[in-house]
Amino acid sequence: MHINPITKRPYFHNDLFRGDPDRWHLNACVGHNGGPYDYRTYGDGYLRAAIAIIPSIESRNNPVDVMIYPIAYCFRHAIELYLKHFSETLPRLWGEVGMAKPTHKLLDNWSAVKSYLVRDSEFQRGNGSVEQFEKILKDLVQIDPSGEIFRFPVSRQGMLHLEDTSVINVLILRSAMLEAHDILETWARTADAMYEYKVDYGEL
Repeated sequence: MHINPITKRPYFHNDLFRGDPDRWHLNACVGHNGGPYDYRTYGDGYLRAAIAIIPSIESRNNPVDVMIYPIAYCFRHAIELYLKHFSETLPRLWGEVGMAKPTHKLLDNWSAVKSYLVRDSEFQRGNGSVEQFEKILKDLVQIDPSGEIFRFPVSRQGMLHLEDTSVINVLILRSAMLEAHDILETWARTADAMYEYKVDYGEL
């Protein structure tokens, strides 16, 4: 029987996704034991993961030419998840029902999200710049319109991805990720505060 050299335990079928009482502080709470988690929580996780990888590249512990793909993918996927979160939560501020479009095309959900963000100037306060976020978003859409460019080396038609892009600097990318994360979380906190206020004062 194979013994896992890390845990010193036999490996059994479906043994990967479980807890470890001896290292309880590294057990992630998921499912009904976690959240309730939503698009925003998942998006936050993907963005944090992308940002966390970069120091290992700076210290040369990981190769930048390989790690750029999960970094960029996590960044784009995080944006997609946040937009789906706002598509479902912002409409409730005006007593409407929202539903995220089941698509990987970022602009499909952004058009709805933006229409709500511009309804109230509160969303533009502090770091909540709609204009700046849209610039970052359009750069993502331009390089990866389908959500597949950083997931696979070639398209379904066998064409090489990123043929027209030769260099991507991870520190420039991190700067955009940090800025986007700040904007998205600013909007999320603003929306939460507005919702609580409207509920407390009977506006919803």
